[in-house]
Amino acid sequence: APQVFLATSAAGATRTVRLWYRFPGDTAWRSSPVPVATMPLEITHLAVLPNGRLIGATRPYGDMFTFDPATGQRTVLGEPTHISIYSLLLEEDRLYFSGSPSAPLCRYDLARPWTFGKGMPVAKWPDAESELSNPRRLTTLGDKFGIHYALYLARDAQGRITVGGHAERSRVGGALAVYDPVTEAVTGIGAPALTNYDCTGLAATRDGRFIVYSSKVVTDPANPAATPAVAKLFVYDPAAGRFVKEWTPLPGSKSTGLLATGAPGQVVGMARVGSSLQLYALEVSSGRIVWQRTVEGNLPGVGYLRSVFRPGPDGQLWTYLLQRLGNPLVRIDPTTGAVSEVGQMSGPLGEMAFVGRDLYLAGARSLRRIRAVVP
Repeated sequence: APQVFLATSAAGATRTVRLWYRFPGDTAWRSSPVPVATMPLEITHLAVLPNGRLIGATRPYGDMFTFDPATGQRTVLGEPTHISIYSLLLEEDRLYFSGSPSAPLCRYDLARPWTFGKGMPVAKWPDAESELSNPRRLTTLGDKFGIHYALYLARDAQGRITVGGHAERSRVGGALAVYDPVTEAVTGIGAPALTNYDCTGLAATRDGRFIVYSSKVVTDPANPAATPAVAKLFVYDPAAGRFVKEWTPLPGSKSTGLLATGAPGQVVGMARVGSSLQLYALEVSSGRIVWQRTVEGNLPGVGYLRSVFRPGPDGQLWTYLLQRLGNPLVRIDPTTGAVSEVGQMSGPLGEMAFVGRDLYLAGARSLRRIRAVVP
């Protein structure tokens, strides 16, 4: 029987893969193209690279890609180390991404070629955990914190990457994990402190001094009597390596909702409280509510399901409001809470990314664009 190697990374628009084979006694490999069926995947996440290109992720366990708005050229990068991506974070010339299973944290070095999944029979790609792999799987947070999904990413002033995670299967609740790119050390807080507080959002203050963990109340089947009455915002100090404050911005609420960076020293939240949707800004150092607004509609998804609450190039926070008569795209002033409608959306809602004044949308099987939408 021959030795065989199936190279699947180049299917793309050609809808073919290459089968390499070598018979006993041969020194050279030969190959044949093999036609395959392909299917479109939903685009789930988008980010803008320093060169103005978009980078995107697809679901489930799909390839990553880049798109050049200037030329319309699309490039399929490949599979991101056998994971399904739920969050992207760009830091200079490096892209961090996280997801499932077992809450992996990975890094793609934009200055080096993509190597994972790219190989020949005589030169297979390095393992995902190898320093030679690009992208590289830096750590698996599930091993230490018992979480299955790494949902949110934030960066502190020292360049450490903070991950907000959701636990399943082995326990309930959430975790806040911290990865140091310099030492590769992993620290953070999980059970029991966050057993009853699952993660619904994560945001750094504008100066990166604090990381704020947003929660929703969950019941631990092993100790149902310990279920708290209200959700909290937990303030993590990276310098101290611990939570230094806990605030309850929404009395009686079981969730503090989605979270975004606000004005200096503040975060902005959006949460469902009873029958109303509440927007609020909180001063992180004191717990003071700077402003609070009741708006019509529902949250644009929670957790890893279409959670969109993103700063725009105009200094406003952009999101969707799910309403009975439509799904408007809105801008929120982080200093006052004023909400202005940009326009009604049609089709699936999803992650967004800004290139200049243009807005690009994930959520569907095609990349969509709204031209000149930023004032």
